[in-house]
Formats: sequence, structure tokens, C-alpha cells
Amino acid sequence: MPHPVFVPDRVPEDTGALDVPSPKTSRTPAARNLGSVPFREPGFTGEPAGERMALGIGTEAPDFTLTNTEGEEVTLSELRGTPVYLNFFPAAFSPVCVDWFGGIGNDASPYEGAVVIGISVDNRWSLTEFKKQMKADAAHFLADFQPRGEVAKAYGVFLDQAGVSGRATFVIDANGVIVDVDRVAPLETPDMDRLIASLASCR
Repeated sequence: MPHPVFVPDRVPEDTGALDVPSPKTSRTPAARNLGSVPFREPGFTGEPAGERMALGIGTEAPDFTLTNTEGEEVTLSELRGTPVYLNFFPAAFSPVCVDWFGGIGNDASPYEGAVVIGISVDNRWSLTEFKKQMKADAAHFLADFQPRGEVAKAYGVFLDQAGVSGRATFVIDANGVIVDVDRVAPLETPDMDRLIASLASCR
């Protein structure tokens, strides 16, 4: 199965995404209360530090298979040979996510030659509308919906108290090894310059 890889001056064809209710009706209560989620240090998951921390640099990225907004299954291990920019985010249309994914819609050149994946616990239909509004056509948006947060838990970034993924980015090289990780509070912005530089080093 082909997977979107960012190439200059190429925009994937319209996928015919289904129209769904407005973002206001699809946003979950947990997403509205992200500001109240405790955060003590990078990688904090809502549990005491050290009980479950995100995976570190040099670790093989856990494999997963999730469904994208087009209804296709995406398996991480099938992307070997191509760098992957894996972004966990709390919810579609939440703060920070709009700016970052909207930025990809405007200029995908920093991610040229890589596969960009966004994962949240939203259902497929909410992510379909989010992708449509962000115009982030070249990215995969994957629903970690059922079992809820299973992939986020495997990467150590699930926020138990809020019931959503934390905000974390993993840069994975062509061999499936994590080469950079940035974990921030739900309402903070990752270090994009560093992450993009790490991604560039994988190409």
C-alpha cells in the first residue's frame, strides 16, 4: 500500500473525505480540559515520574497498525526505508495542533522525503475533518481510538487523567530507530527547529 511521502510541488489527490459535523461538536470533553492536566517534567504521563516514561533515543520504535482518514491501515514497520516524523497530539482542533498541522498545509518542504504521521485518540471522522481544514493532505492522521490510546501507551505518552495522548514527537530513522524525542506539556510547542534538523539528518 502506498504511503504519502512529502515531495516538492506534489499534492496528493483529493481523497473524498466524508463531511462530518463541525469541530465544536466533535471535540471531546477531555480536549477542552487539557490545561488542567498535571505536568511535572518532559514525558510526564499523569502518573508519578518514572512509572511510565516515553521511549528514548536509540530505542527501536514499537510497531503499530492504525487506520487513517481514508480507511486504510498504516503499519509503521512497512515504512522501513523512509524516515518517519511521528507526532502524538491530544485532540483534533486543540491549541498548538492547529498551528503546527496548519503549517504543514502551508509548507511541507521541511518534511520532504519523510512520512509524517499524526496520532490522537480522536475517531476517524473527527480526524478526517481536521485534516481537511488544516489542508495537510500529505500527512497520515491515525485514530488511536479503540482500544483507546493503545499506541500512545506503547510509546509512554498517554495522559491517564485526561484520557488522551500527551504532546510528543518522535523522529524515527529509515531503520525504525528513534533518533530524537521531544515531549512537552499539552499546551506547549515542541522544539520544531531541532526536530526538523534531526529529520534532515536521517535523509
